[in-house]
Amino acid sequence: MANSKAFSFLVGAAIFMIAQGAGAAGLPNVPNTHQGKFLPAADSLGRAIIDGKPHTMIRLRFEDVEDDIPSSSPLDGTDSADQFGVRLTAGWTTGRFYGFYFRGELEGHRALGSDRALNLDDDFRIPPLGPGPNPPAGNRIAEGHAIIPDNDFEEINEAYIGWRSPTGGCPQAPGPCSGNTSFKLGRQEILYDNHRWVGNIVWRNNFQTYNAFRFDNTSIKNLGVSYSYMNKVKRTFGENSIFNEFKMDDAHLINVSYTFPDIGKLTGYGYLLDFDDNPRTPFVEGTGAAPPFVGPVIFDSDTWGARWVGQHT
Repeated sequence: MANSKAFSFLVGAAIFMIAQGAGAAGLPNVPNTHQGKFLPAADSLGRAIIDGKPHTMIRLRFEDVEDDIPSSSPLDGTDSADQFGVRLTAGWTTGRFYGFYFRGELEGHRALGSDRALNLDDDFRIPPLGPGPNPPAGNRIAEGHAIIPDNDFEEINEAYIGWRSPTGGCPQAPGPCSGNTSFKLGRQEILYDNHRWVGNIVWRNNFQTYNAFRFDNTSIKNLGVSYSYMNKVKRTFGENSIFNEFKMDDAHLINVSYTFPDIGKLTGYGYLLDFDDNPRTPFVEGTGAAPPFVGPVIFDSDTWGARWVGQHT
């Protein structure tokens, strides 16, 4: 039972992005192309900056964890955790100048009051801080609490240059901005469908973002095509965590959807992930474990699938 608990803990801590499907299935669908509203066009670069739009958010979050751990387990006594924290974001999105715009956003989190949890930042180390058969168990025993992976941090959430072709009008923004081609280059949130495979992990206080180039096109009626090339994933654990990021050798996200009017939408996707080694751990190919823990883990994967969302009246 002890080994089972330790392995489950490692999986939950180390492959958060890959195994997020089941927990994300209930989130609302998002448009797969041209996400976000655009601001009015400007006739100069200075005017585009001045006419930009600030965006801020304050979110309070309380989480309480109670694990069922038998008294015979080495993890006995680490079955609970709780944290009350606040997430703050502040950013600016410029207006459009010849279709180009810039978006920048900072985010941070602070625990308010006591933080009785294993956060996976400085309190998760290799070798572990405390006794135990492997780092997950040893660090958890040393901390004396279950895991809540919301750390204290400050970092850049988004910083990218975007462009969209100028054709027609745009809802809630005057001027030409609803063209059928767009791209984003830089650190950005990427969401597809209901977040099942690709998302920003919005239920944590440190959102997941991607260093990527993204291209969207809707030039054919009812057809949406989105492609993203990424070389890094900034995960939910913050700069002080050894699990802070996924480095990618070659990673491609392909999402193609067709809307059948009055019936529904069919989506086909291919998410092709090629992980690089994590230099802050002895783990290879992402954040998998290495001997003498549970053996090496390779996270490289090609996921192909199809999804239908429709209605019957």
